[in-house]
Amino acid sequence: MRARTYIYIMGMAALTLQGCNRNSHPSDPNVEQHAIGMVAQSVTRALIEDADVLSEFAVYGYKQGPVSQMVFANQLVTRNGSVWEYTPKKYWDSSAIFYFAAYAPATAQDGCSYTHNDATRTLTITLPQWQLIDGTETDVVVATSQGAATTYLNTYGGQVDLTFNHLYAQLVVRVVRGATFQNTYKLKSLEYTNVPTADGTATYTLDYTTPASSAWSGVVLGSMNAYSNADGEVINSNPEDTPTAKHLVVPFTGSSNIQVKVGYTANGNPSEGTADTGITQLEAGKRYVLTLSLGDGATITPSLDIEQWIEVQDGQDIEVDEDDKHNW
Repeated sequence: MRARTYIYIMGMAALTLQGCNRNSHPSDPNVEQHAIGMVAQSVTRALIEDADVLSEFAVYGYKQGPVSQMVFANQLVTRNGSVWEYTPKKYWDSSAIFYFAAYAPATAQDGCSYTHNDATRTLTITLPQWQLIDGTETDVVVATSQGAATTYLNTYGGQVDLTFNHLYAQLVVRVVRGATFQNTYKLKSLEYTNVPTADGTATYTLDYTTPASSAWSGVVLGSMNAYSNADGEVINSNPEDTPTAKHLVVPFTGSSNIQVKVGYTANGNPSEGTADTGITQLEAGKRYVLTLSLGDGATITPSLDIEQWIEVQDGQDIEVDEDDKHNW
């Protein structure tokens, strides 16, 4: 199933305008001699392998005035060092009001599409309902002008400052065992039930033993070489060194808590247990860390931490965990 996110270029509130270099004066007397410039806050992408930063985005721009028209129609803007560039240049119109909406990545990922309606000035982003992230998939981020820009600020020279926000929520699921347990535990599968979809609920199963046959309905899959152990993945007591499933999920609100069934072996003997996650909704831009602790028999104790994503750019001089560096 798919979810649609509508970004309205008209009707959102308060844009920060910043600088731009002077250019040759266009022929239209209403057009200022300042080109419209773009700047974007570097947003760490939700990749497992690398702490990448935003390198390009696409922008729609609309001006409303005596002659209303699209100024940017899916215009690619790229980073050149510390400068954001696009061509051909567009200029501020003193008789018009401007609105902007931007998104990245500029090329739609598998299971994702971007469409724009010129008549209603609406950008529609269609996302997969549930997505497994394994180092090959990319988060989707969006920015709007949040309202009307009527002029440039001379102090900063006319640049539009776009601050991007995540469309997805993060779900991190870790399976751990008690520190004093002597048995050898191996994870075989994770099964999620009561996952909301566009027309009801669905069940998703992640098989940790036969990656080629992992049965995810409507899921974008990439390489799953990490799950190549036919006997299952060893479950440890340290949450940072135990099987972990990482997902980007379209935000949703459901009527029932998501359940997670854990299939595992204890000293080679098959077992399973089901935990109530306490999750009925996932909000965009938040990170949900669910730890499932194996107990005696089929007892599984869940704990849930909810926090904001930590945005860490390359070269930032702060103390961060490895997961946080990758926005996880």
